[in-house]
Amino acid sequence: MKINKLSYKVFGKLEDIELSFSHALNVLLGVNEAGKSTIFNSIMTLIYGFKPSNRDKHPYTNWEKNEIHFSGEIEESSELFVIERRLKSVPKFSLVNVETKNIQTFKNEAIPFVKNVSDMLYESVFHLTADQLGRFEKDSWESIQEKLIFNYGTDYLCKTSDVISKIEQDINALWRKDKKGNPLINQLQMDIGGLKMKRHEVENVYELSKIKSERLDGILNEMEVIGKEKTKLDHLLKCGREAMPIKLLKEKIDAIHKSIYNETEFMKLSPKIIDEIETYVRRISELKERSAQIEKEIDSTIKSLTPYSEQDLKLLKLSRDHDELNALLDELMKLDHDEHIKLDDLIKSKEKSASQFRLLFNMDLTDVLKVALKQIQVLDLMSSLQKYAENHEKNIEIEKRIQLNYDANKKMHLIVGVFGFLLLIIGWVNTSFLGISFIGVALIGYAVAKFKPTRKMDRQELFDLTELEQKIIGAMHGIELPSYVWGDDSQRFLSKLELLIMTLFEEDTLEEKWVNILEHKKNLENRITSLLTEYDINTSRGAKLTLQFTLAQMAHLSKSDTEENKKKTKLEALQDSLASLMTEVRKLEHSLNELKQEVERFGEGDYQFGYDQIVQNHEQILKIKLYEDELKRFNDPISDFEDVSEEKIEALEFERTQLFSREKALIEEKHQTMNEISKFNDMMNLEEIDSAILIKEEMLNELTEKRDQLMILSEVVKYSDERFRLQNQPNIISRVSYFMSKMTGGKYSEVLINEQMELQFLVDGEILPISKAFSKGTIQQLFFAYRLAIIEALDPENALPLVLDEAFVNWDIHRFMETIDIIDEISKQRQIFVFTCHHYVADLIKEKSGCNMQEVSA
Repeated sequence: MKINKLSYKVFGKLEDIELSFSHALNVLLGVNEAGKSTIFNSIMTLIYGFKPSNRDKHPYTNWEKNEIHFSGEIEESSELFVIERRLKSVPKFSLVNVETKNIQTFKNEAIPFVKNVSDMLYESVFHLTADQLGRFEKDSWESIQEKLIFNYGTDYLCKTSDVISKIEQDINALWRKDKKGNPLINQLQMDIGGLKMKRHEVENVYELSKIKSERLDGILNEMEVIGKEKTKLDHLLKCGREAMPIKLLKEKIDAIHKSIYNETEFMKLSPKIIDEIETYVRRISELKERSAQIEKEIDSTIKSLTPYSEQDLKLLKLSRDHDELNALLDELMKLDHDEHIKLDDLIKSKEKSASQFRLLFNMDLTDVLKVALKQIQVLDLMSSLQKYAENHEKNIEIEKRIQLNYDANKKMHLIVGVFGFLLLIIGWVNTSFLGISFIGVALIGYAVAKFKPTRKMDRQELFDLTELEQKIIGAMHGIELPSYVWGDDSQRFLSKLELLIMTLFEEDTLEEKWVNILEHKKNLENRITSLLTEYDINTSRGAKLTLQFTLAQMAHLSKSDTEENKKKTKLEALQDSLASLMTEVRKLEHSLNELKQEVERFGEGDYQFGYDQIVQNHEQILKIKLYEDELKRFNDPISDFEDVSEEKIEALEFERTQLFSREKALIEEKHQTMNEISKFNDMMNLEEIDSAILIKEEMLNELTEKRDQLMILSEVVKYSDERFRLQNQPNIISRVSYFMSKMTGGKYSEVLINEQMELQFLVDGEILPISKAFSKGTIQQLFFAYRLAIIEALDPENALPLVLDEAFVNWDIHRFMETIDIIDEISKQRQIFVFTCHHYVADLIKEKSGCNMQEVSA
């Protein structure tokens, strides 16, 4: 297995760092606290998982992020894997095969390629530090020899002799052949014997307990018989005591029946006849009171009715057209509103057009001017003004050019005239140059002749704007165009003029709409007047005001009419209710008369006598019912106890007292017998004794089995240790000899072990013991050689990397260079990491082996 790289998101002080490694020798250089120990711990964590697995207890948990998260890329059997480990709330571990994309997830296990070597063994053997080597300086030669020969440098393991001694101590604590001391097995055997003797003694007590139990059963059976007899007597006493009051109640019922008046005829009457008569009387009285109240309400309602006037009747007729009148009023109000809005808009439009006209022409707008403005064709005027402006501009340019030409010709002609004048003077002064004076005269004449006609001829190129001016004035239809418009080429005036004309047309439209609204309003008022006149309603105050007043009257009358209708409806309901009440009163009186006739017949023609006797009979019947209800509380019929008497009841009570006395004596004997049985059971306690014997025997079997296992284990350890020494030690010693010879330049060519298992060394042909052969400094190289040999024995497949942390600080330069050759040779098969803070060490290894070296910084 080879580690290609480590990527740290967060691991202790390492954050967002990635380290790449070669498959052979890697040197990591860094100052103290740069993170070298952190990297080694991360390598071990990558292989074996988090130790400890608690985030709060792990020494490399980042304080700020409170987690550990890193990954590594490894190569195993030509396959590439990515391992990711994370420790947050719980440890997590994923293994990804890069080629197959297969993902395996685990909790905190070691990777599956290194199961032959435990994490403790790897940390003790495959990680060599200067601190481990320095401990030999304090050890004796015997201690050093013990560590090298028996533990091969893995001093965290127990010695075989110590293990065998411990096993024998455990065996002697359980069992001894010589039966000395107090081993656990012998003690348990004695305890079991004592418990069995105690059980035999308890069995003798068991017979006495059995006799007492049989007596207890007899007592319980006799108590059961007494209980049944007592129950039977209680039932007889209860029935006898209940029979006495039943007999008295029946006698009272017979006496009441004899006191009832004319019982045969009374039973034919309705049992509630008196209640019915009183109910009819009370109901008739209530109905008559209610009828009197209704009659008063009827009179009051009739008096509250209001008669209608002739005008009210007209308005009620007109109410048939109420919805139409309301619609006409709403429409008239809307037209009024629209009229005011349109009038306001018209006034604002006129004010706006007058203001615009005043700004453009600096005079007031009249109706004549409005007509003229509406006839103006703005586009034609715009075209003419644009053309006028263009020609005006051209004329200005021509005037400028003419002026320039005139000024230039004037200068030239002036020069020619001056030159001619000079020639004339010369010819006049000197007659010999008389011919020159004629040339001067000619030049002066030429200059005078050319001066004025040139400017006059050039002005013929100017455009004639008179026709355009007349056209523009005509397009304005008599409205004088402001003077600033003629020279304005921006045409802002025309835009404002066009806006003014549009405003005038909008004003005409608004005025037309306003007139239409007035006409519609007038027609609507005529319709309203016509409608009101049909019902003789005076409209002299105007259609709108009259209609509003009429609708208000109609609303008030409608409300009054609704109230009157309610009163009439109420009156009809009261009259119907009164008629219904009177009908019900007549029916009730008829029924009451029939009931009174029955009472009168029962009283033999005397109603009051019959009534009183019926009341008295009802009272007697109620007494009979009370006595009969009391009889129902008794379950047994009285016929079974007709001969009951006080003497029989007293005899039953005496017999019951005798049973209670016998029962009390049995209860006392029962408690005494149960106490004696309980004492016997406490003495016996067979179940606890049997349970204790069973537990002791199980413990004896377990200890015996454990003793046998320990005895077998002792023999196996002794045999395994002997076989291991015979088979493996020669190979390890051979490899130690090779490494020591290589490191010391052949001085210590061979390492030997004599029959007493003591280390000896061949030095310059002489065999010497370890105390004479080695100095305390060289013993570190011997330990290093042993460590390399045991690593080869433990991990022959070179799966695990070797970590050397400042392991060569006490090496001299010659042996250090030889050791570099050894680790370079080993690195061809096994990946090696060398941690150092010394630049010269890293440089020597780099120079000697060409290894991968990188500097580490926190």
